[in-house]
Amino acid sequence: MGATTVSITVTDHGGMTASTSFSITVISTPSIGAISETTTFNEDAGAQALHFTVVDADGDSLTITYDSSNTNLFPSNAISFTGTNVNSSTNVISQASSDTWITITVTPTTNTSGSGEITVTIT
Repeated sequence: MGATTVSITVTDHGGMTASTSFSITVISTPSIGAISETTTFNEDAGAQALHFTVVDADGDSLTITYDSSNTNLFPSNAISFTGTNVNSSTNVISQASSDTWITITVTPTTNTSGSGEITVTIT
């Protein structure tokens, strides 16, 4: 991460040259806070929540995506996100230049047991 200037000079067969330079700034990637790797949900308890933070150094909009390894237990309509600057219908965080608290709400399918993995990705 940081900034640097890149200079390029080209020379043709006749000895003529041209030069240019430009700056490149590399910023850090968005980061996601820790989410408990193992959580037990009581399927009869209804919606249950986990909390985590997200931050993007330059405050860009971020998109939350997720994947469930067991869609019988955790179907896509059973997972939702809320939090500061989060559009819960599109899962877009409009600004996350500082730690932004996010809540993932999971509602397991009633009378279904088993295990599954929910993978959360921030881009």
